[in-house]
Amino acid sequence: DVQRIHPWTMAFAAVAMLWAVALPAAAFARSRPSTPWAGRVASAAVYVAGAAVCHQRAERSLALAGVALPVCARCTGIYTAAAAAAAILLTRSRRRTSSRGRLISGHIRALACLAVAPTALTVAYEWSSARATSNIVRLLAGMPIGLLVAWLVMRSARPDAQSE
Repeated sequence: DVQRIHPWTMAFAAVAMLWAVALPAAAFARSRPSTPWAGRVASAAVYVAGAAVCHQRAERSLALAGVALPVCARCTGIYTAAAAAAAILLTRSRRRTSSRGRLISGHIRALACLAVAPTALTVAYEWSSARATSNIVRLLAGMPIGLLVAWLVMRSARPDAQSE
């Protein structure tokens, strides 16, 4: 049985994937002196949007062509994982499965704690040891948050989500 994809689900997935692509594209555009005016403006817009959600500290950010991405490594992990999860869930949401378990708020809290745990552990390590973790560790630590958020958002927009 094929179900219709809710417009908000499509919108979330599209924005998540666009943002994940815009992050490296903006850095790449900044690294090229020959980038056309429109590309420079679009790149600047992504960096401004990134500043609204992230500290943008260069030493805590991944770099592309020698230019720091518009968000830190942890945020990059969150956004890329959310985009990947959205893309996967979008393709899977077209198929209805007959028996899905109901997720109660206690389960969601437990999943949230699990998703945040890697980030919390890296922050605790950095604060207690005065040593920075690598940007790859930060990227990987942020990914479970993005996966969970995308799953929860896309799950909540399903037509049958309320009836579970």
